[in-house]
Amino acid sequence: MQQGFAAMVAMMVVALSGCQAMKDAGTSLFGGTTGPAVGGLLTPLGGSAVEGSVGFQRLDGAVTMVVHVTGAGPGVYRVAIHATGNCSSRNGFSAGAPWAPPGKSPVVVSVATNSEGTATLSTRIAGVAVDGPDGILGKSVVIHDGAVGPLDAQPGVPNRRIACTVIGAAPSIFH
Repeated sequence: MQQGFAAMVAMMVVALSGCQAMKDAGTSLFGGTTGPAVGGLLTPLGGSAVEGSVGFQRLDGAVTMVVHVTGAGPGVYRVAIHATGNCSSRNGFSAGAPWAPPGKSPVVVSVATNSEGTATLSTRIAGVAVDGPDGILGKSVVIHDGAVGPLDAQPGVPNRRIACTVIGAAPSIFH
């Protein structure tokens, strides 16, 4: 399973980073104008076994988000960007409240896992910047258990936050 996860992360980095020639030209593997690739590896919260990766890249006026989740039970989960880039608390409280770009609703998408508890989602998010004062760089992504329910948390109180990562610069495998 560890090798499969590593392979998925490598594929995501390649897809998000593109080859050096494409980066120099300002295009992605999928065509179109791109910006910096950012993301992180999900770590379990509150005793869950959920892991995975999240990546973002600006593409043609929107941000493409790629999420890969493993170790979850079959079902629907919510992926939310949170205001604080901190995943240190056991229950995910340190990630803060769900984040919204100025004048928009919080960024929350649903992902459905298969019978093995694995899912991959690629979605475009309009109105979100990768970097800059209103960007997602330095914020966190939290996986929430269930299709509905509160996204908030209190210190030390069990909740539905089951995995977290801080959004940082995605490493390039091309130098």
